[in-house]
Amino acid sequence: MLSQDIEVIFADESYAHLAKDVSQMIDLANREPEAALAKRSPEYIEEKIRAGKAVIALDSNGRVIGFCYVETWSD
Repeated sequence: MLSQDIEVIFADESYAHLAKDVSQMIDLANREPEAALAKRSPEYIEEKIRAGKAVIALDSNGRVIGFCYVETWSD
């Protein structure tokens, strides 16, 4: 059980500075044998954040502990 406070936010451009942390978190998670996350550059993550298509989870110290974004396709 977690004993820390977690804040989940709809990210906007004020959180763009966290893109590198998110990218590093994804890389670290991919070291686990069962992980199969797509590698994303900090620039790509920043684009999603600035577009308002991302959600970030932060711990009580403001560190990134979770991230997701919406990807859209059109035909």
